[in-house]
Amino acid sequence: MKRSDKDIVIIVTANPEHAQLDKSSLLKFGMSAVFLLTSGKEAIERIKITRPRLCIVDSNIDDMDGCALIRKLKQDRKTRMIPVMMVTLNNYKDHVLDAIAAGCAGYVIRPYAPATFERHLQHAIASMEYDEIEAEQLDHAIGLVSEGYFDEAIEELEELAPVDNEAVKYFDIGMKALSEQKFGKAIIAFNKAVKLNEMYAEAYRGLADAHKGKGNNERYQEYLGKAAEIYALQDRLQETKDIYIEILKQDPDAINPYNSLGVELRKKGDYDGALHAYKQALELSPEDENLRYNISKAHLFANERDSAIEHLKKAVEIRPDFAEAQELLDKLLKKHNSSQKKSVQVHERSQGLELDE
Repeated sequence: MKRSDKDIVIIVTANPEHAQLDKSSLLKFGMSAVFLLTSGKEAIERIKITRPRLCIVDSNIDDMDGCALIRKLKQDRKTRMIPVMMVTLNNYKDHVLDAIAAGCAGYVIRPYAPATFERHLQHAIASMEYDEIEAEQLDHAIGLVSEGYFDEAIEELEELAPVDNEAVKYFDIGMKALSEQKFGKAIIAFNKAVKLNEMYAEAYRGLADAHKGKGNNERYQEYLGKAAEIYALQDRLQETKDIYIEILKQDPDAINPYNSLGVELRKKGDYDGALHAYKQALELSPEDENLRYNISKAHLFANERDSAIEHLKKAVEIRPDFAEAQELLDKLLKKHNSSQKKSVQVHERSQGLELDE
């Protein structure tokens, strides 16, 4: 993995005064190469080329919302591990939460004190950087796999992918901090979880390849599945798709990892998150009737009956003997027709008319 240049920082803001103030602050803290941009689109291209140590994003930029820019950076494999700090006038709680959800590594409210800026700057960089020893160990282990030293590779990779998932621990810490409105602590915890998950995903993929080299197909599939789950959790569609295709070659009935993620999110009441996961699942399995059925249930919980009906119809179309889907579809259509009839009756009464029964 290419390391970020230790001197480069990119600032994205449409406000010239903000740009100069942030640049001045960065220069004081030893960042000698600072680029100023006003466009999110231009920033994405520049970040891919320069691989900066840090990116500072204002909520006020030319062509998109600051949170939207952060989401785009976190969805791209080339830029997702570059820390992004939001520096903004916006101190509304919902905006802070949106920035955290987008994947920011720090949140500074203007006007800021130099000490506050420096503290968040250090946390942002530290929370997203791999430990050098771990990074070298991962690279070395993957190299051993490619050279055919499978036992040695497995030993090193297993150290990087422990049974106890520390990423989940940090995620829980982040959720607790969020509930207590300790946003700085939440951001640090969430980003540690992302960093660990990134390491685990690559380590699990390496373990899969090593066991494949040894001819252990069972362990190969096991670790492929674990890597796919993490990639799906991180919303890394291309990596998930690549691994899922490999899994399907071994097991045509394998469960779509995005489908599993959608089910978990739906059970936790995160219907928007579940629907997003299901949308990604459709990219992998567009003709999966069970997936369509699950999507319909998520739409129902989100009070989107028409969308639920649409997916149920598709599920029954794919498998005409899907009794459970047909039963739910009949119930929804009956309610839908009844609701439409009542709406017509109300309208007619408002016009001084009565419907014939």
